[in-house]
Amino acid sequence: TLPVALKITLEQLDPYTLTWFRFLVAAAVTLAWLGARAGLHGYGALAARHWWMLAAAALLLVGNYVLYLLGVHWTSPANAQLLIQLAPLLMALGGIWVFGERFRVAQWLGLALLALGMWLFFRDQLAAHAAAATPSDHYVLGSACVVLGAVVWAGYALLQKQLLLRLGSMQVLLLIYVVAAAALLPFSHPASLARLDAL
Repeated sequence: TLPVALKITLEQLDPYTLTWFRFLVAAAVTLAWLGARAGLHGYGALAARHWWMLAAAALLLVGNYVLYLLGVHWTSPANAQLLIQLAPLLMALGGIWVFGERFRVAQWLGLALLALGMWLFFRDQLAAHAAAATPSDHYVLGSACVVLGAVVWAGYALLQKQLLLRLGSMQVLLLIYVVAAAALLPFSHPASLARLDAL
């Protein structure tokens, strides 16, 4: 349902404002959650390297959100939702490369089937797009944005996995949400939220 809701919202909000608002709400909810459970500790033990990793993870997640929204805007929710499934596939491959994880034969087979299915889908979509009476470059551009968003998300997930050795998942997410909301604020237009209709 998320891509459909985003597609409707993008009719009235730009991708940057929408992404900023999502991060702001996520930061507020996560802060309240951790505050209620006395989970706002442990940050002082982080080394400078971990702070840089947190900042990089936040920027990568911002990139993922914005690129995904642009993809939804220029293609369709169904297309964007299918293509973003590359993200866990890329994370799995990154886990093999970065962390030296090992796959069993069944896992390699599943990975190959997923890659084949996505390739067949995208090939079929491109053929249908090329045969359309008025083909548009927006489909290819939007699809490229989603694929790039998947690559960026995989990088974020690999960084987050390393940070989980130092902090809890909610603590990591809180800092990422705060950094992401602050980074997007100069590009967003908060006043446009007041113009949203009930839907």
